[in-house]
Amino acid sequence: MKPLNFMQGGKRAVAPVAIMLLGVALYLLACSYARESEWWAPVMLACGAMLGFLFYVVLNMLGANERRAQRLATEMMAAQQASEQRFRLLVEGVAEYAIFMLAPDGTVASWNAGAERINGYTEAEVLNRPIALFYPPEDVADGKPDMDLRMAAAEGRFEDEGWRLRKDGSRYWSNVVVTALYGGDGGLIGYSKLSRDLSERREMEQQLAQANRLQQAILDFAPFAIISTNAEGVIRSVNPAAERMLGQSAEDLVEQTRFATLFEPADVAARAAELSLEAGARVAPGFEVFAHKARQGLTDEREWNLMCGDGSSLPAHVSVTGLRDGNGVLNGFLGIAYDITERKRRDDYTRHIAHHDAVTGLPNRVLLQDRLQMAMKRSRRDGSQVGVLMIDLDHFKRINDSLGHHIGDLMLSKISERLGACVRAGDTVARMGGDEFVVLLPDVTDVDGIKRIAASIVERVSAPIMAGHHELHVTPSVGVSMFPTDGHDVHTLLRHADMAMYQAKASGRRCFRIFSSAMERAAAEKLELEAAMRRALEREEFVVHYQPQVCLNSGRVVGVEALLRWNDALHGAVPPSRFIPVAEETGLIVPLGAWVLRTACRDAVRLQRAVGAPVRLAVNLSPRQFRQGNLQTLIEQALADSGLDPAHLELEITEGVLMDSSDELAERLQRLRALGLAFAVDDFGTGYSSLSYITRFPIDTLKIDRSFVSRLPDSAGDAAVAQTIIALAHSLRIKVVGEGVETEQQFDFLRARHCDMGQGFRFGRGGTVDDLLALDFRYGEVEPWENPQIFKGPQETGLHRLRVANS
Repeated sequence: MKPLNFMQGGKRAVAPVAIMLLGVALYLLACSYARESEWWAPVMLACGAMLGFLFYVVLNMLGANERRAQRLATEMMAAQQASEQRFRLLVEGVAEYAIFMLAPDGTVASWNAGAERINGYTEAEVLNRPIALFYPPEDVADGKPDMDLRMAAAEGRFEDEGWRLRKDGSRYWSNVVVTALYGGDGGLIGYSKLSRDLSERREMEQQLAQANRLQQAILDFAPFAIISTNAEGVIRSVNPAAERMLGQSAEDLVEQTRFATLFEPADVAARAAELSLEAGARVAPGFEVFAHKARQGLTDEREWNLMCGDGSSLPAHVSVTGLRDGNGVLNGFLGIAYDITERKRRDDYTRHIAHHDAVTGLPNRVLLQDRLQMAMKRSRRDGSQVGVLMIDLDHFKRINDSLGHHIGDLMLSKISERLGACVRAGDTVARMGGDEFVVLLPDVTDVDGIKRIAASIVERVSAPIMAGHHELHVTPSVGVSMFPTDGHDVHTLLRHADMAMYQAKASGRRCFRIFSSAMERAAAEKLELEAAMRRALEREEFVVHYQPQVCLNSGRVVGVEALLRWNDALHGAVPPSRFIPVAEETGLIVPLGAWVLRTACRDAVRLQRAVGAPVRLAVNLSPRQFRQGNLQTLIEQALADSGLDPAHLELEITEGVLMDSSDELAERLQRLRALGLAFAVDDFGTGYSSLSYITRFPIDTLKIDRSFVSRLPDSAGDAAVAQTIIALAHSLRIKVVGEGVETEQQFDFLRARHCDMGQGFRFGRGGTVDDLLALDFRYGEVEPWENPQIFKGPQETGLHRLRVANS
């Protein structure tokens, strides 16, 4: 027997040892008895040894069984601990779930890492704390935590979804399962609680629900009809808009009506013919017309006429697409339609206004050009002629400026009616814009017919027109061009008619002129003149002359008017009547006027210093110059550069400028007046508008137009106009200048009526500053007629010598 095995007997090995010791004791006792009886000792020794060995064997067998039992118990304990460890790891490893163990009173006994992650607490922070810690305040106030545990205890299991709180106070939506745990005696020993954060799922569900609600809202409230059908074209569903559009209820449509019957049969048949040509095979008129492209995965989209329940039809834009199931099998169709009645009405209106004038309703430039193209094609085919009449209304702007655009528009409408009465049924009257009209005369066989219509237009348009409470007069200037003699395209014909119209204006207006090649040459000369003027401006070839303005009371020169002159190297001396209109038309008048202002201010200072008198300088401003936004800056710079006193500068403007009675004009005049400038109205009396501007605006001087002065004193009418202007101006404390004074009779008439100043060849043609200084003028200021002096006459003042020198 191995000592280790023996020792492994544990406490039970003590008995064999004791028996062995007892055997030894018996052996010693036998030895003591052997003295008396030698046979007994061996017997006793042998018995003791056998007895000890027997007990040892028995007890050793018992010890082996016990060791096996202990080993089995140890293995079971280890297995149990491993199982518990695996379970613990499993519970701890479930990060998506919070697993609680609760005491019977609802306090936390333990939880897993998932609970810590979801709720934000550590285990130490929640152990032995009530489960109400995780409920929102409103649920705690309602007693929900205790109620959940009671229900779990009563039912054995309780499941719920609701808001829970994290440590940071944020909420999350949770699914909770609480299970009651009972002991062997049936008593409640606690609860297990399993919960999961479903916030993302809840948000997705809410988004899905919202999307479904939105989808349903779109179907219910969409302004267009949505109709679904089965694969055979029978209607399966309609939205409210479809019911309204078709004038039929869903009960009458769903499962009762085929989609194709909602459309006009003629449209369906026409579409079937189109598709048959496209497909190269017959497409039967019916639902296949709508499904043909949808079966190919395309959207069939076009305009149709829908048949309504009351028998009427309405235009609609319809698109049809196929509906397929999850396997891609076509199981129906979806049609979407919206009413395009208003759009068609707007399109028609848009096309109308795109091709017609808004004021008169006449065709505009675009439609005119299209019709002119068609007329020229017919003319080439049948050998006829085409007449183009360009019509411009003379001085029409004065009506707009004085009476307002509403009266002007009314005039244009009435004139368009008169033009329509002058032409044939197949002719076209168009408005080009502003006060310009064009009459197109196709299929003309002779020029005389065009002339008769042009003459009729001049006569009828010139008749008085009642516009509102006003009887108004306008006259037309008409230019005529003809196809094919005057041009072979639209733009050339219109351009040549425009040239002829300007020739009619130059001929005195209220007439018509037929285009000729001479007009084109004149237009070319105008272009050449414009180019020459631009070069002359760059090379400073222009000069400024000054014409004296004489006080009729004293005979002294009180002012000079700056006059632009041009002596071109190629054209020679070009008169202002030729180049000024070109400058106005092309815009060159703006830089020319700025140059004249700067030059005249410098010359005026030189003249004043030479004669020792405050001679006033008058400078003309064209309407285009006056409307320049930088006019005041330009004047201030010219005054500053020259040193001229602003009180000695007078700006001459036309009546046309003052016809604009806007606040902007008054403000601009006041700003210029604040600089110390004076204002004169040039060519006064030639306008036909109201004279109220004389009192509204800061006017210092009126200049009687030379057309009235030239016939004095023989013309009683002109004499009355001149005398009235003088009286009117003096009553408003405004000075008067008579322009174009050339004879002694004119001079005497104006002086006798107390006209303040005169200007014209009677006093001198004018010249440069050096020319003025070379002549013996007397200079001074205007003397009022309240203190008249004896007028010595021009022969005694040097004025006569100036007139003789310039004659």
